Amino acid sequence: MRTPDEAGLSIQVIKVCVDANDVPALARFWGDLLGYRTRESTSNATWLHLEPPSPNLPPLTIQPVPEGKAGKNRLHLDVFVTDPDGWIARAESLGATKLWSSEDPDDWFQVLADPEGNEFCFCRLPASLAGS
Repeated sequence: MRTPDEAGLSIQVIKVCVDANDVPALARFWGDLLGYRTRESTSNATWLHLEPPSPNLPPLTIQPVPEGKAGKNRLHLDVFVTDPDGWIARAESLGATKLWSSEDPDDWFQVLADPEGNEFCFCRLPASLAGS
């Protein structure tokens, strides 16, 4: 099969959608945690769109769902940072819960859950990538 480029296809943006029962509260959590800002909407849409503080980060959409979270996420965010302890403390102060962490020094990460139970990870940025 041809690659997308070979087929004349291109991707402009990839957006990450997060399910929520309380859309405004979860949008506030993610916005405060990551420094994203809520994009103003002229419609009465129940979705909230969050714009990243940097163009190299994906936009987030918080979308309403009627059911609560059940089971493990099949997709989650890995947030690579140079100071995971500071970010983990920030997340906990905003309502996140620590779930478990890797003890592998070459691939360390902390799994957390947002206030509605959606898992995400803070991962230690490898020294080889820091500052790039």
